[in-house]
Amino acid sequence: MLGRIFPAMTHFEVGQYQLPIVRTARQKSIALKPVASSHSPLQLLVPRHLSERALRGLLQRHHVWIADRLEAHLQRQQQTALWPQFAYRPQDKVIWLGECLPVVWQTQSSQSAGCMLKHETLHVPLGHAAGLLSFSAAQKAQVKRRLQSWYMQKAQAYFAQKVPDLAGQIDVSVSAIQVKTYKSRWGSCYPDGRIQFNWKLLQAPEWVVDYVIVHELCHLQHVNHSPAFWALVNQHYPQTPQAKRWLQTHGMALMAFLSD
Repeated sequence: MLGRIFPAMTHFEVGQYQLPIVRTARQKSIALKPVASSHSPLQLLVPRHLSERALRGLLQRHHVWIADRLEAHLQRQQQTALWPQFAYRPQDKVIWLGECLPVVWQTQSSQSAGCMLKHETLHVPLGHAAGLLSFSAAQKAQVKRRLQSWYMQKAQAYFAQKVPDLAGQIDVSVSAIQVKTYKSRWGSCYPDGRIQFNWKLLQAPEWVVDYVIVHELCHLQHVNHSPAFWALVNQHYPQTPQAKRWLQTHGMALMAFLSD
């Protein structure tokens, strides 16, 4: 008797959503990846070598796990939607250490001027010819450069002040502190004592930023995420579980800032 022939699966139904199925040689098991789609918030990555029968069985066995991950992702999206979104428009706001800063567009400022914080308001220069209702692509690029420069300068000063004290508490040596632009990480460290941080992290509240600093400093003693590493992190930062949850909820919104 011939075996049953299964049609190729292109989607997997979870509640009201049809999650697209993407076969890839990089996967040994199933994984979920966010996508910018109005039909589904996630896509399923599955091993390319699986037969249709094996794939159906795998998805059915993991149906509850997939549903749980989808629900958690939707909850994070709902929280993220409450985060102020910067959109190059009047009455915009940016976030600094968890606090909203109203943006004031300085249309009469010098083209070479940078952003300036005055009375809890961020003044951003646009030049004489800028319009406030609709920014051109060139004006958006200019604003992006100036805002990123301001954040990086402020972040460098913040980390230069914070890191040495925390490094002393953990008893590790830091050779250099650098601020970078990362797409998917908050920081990194190197065996020679260099520590790097994502400037976008400075949108988070101070207590969350300090967790990331402690996290990276502890990697100077433990290069992996072993139980010994997490014990050291929790020893020096008891709010670790809360900080991790905060980043899981709001991290995507922080990363999205000025990424267009």
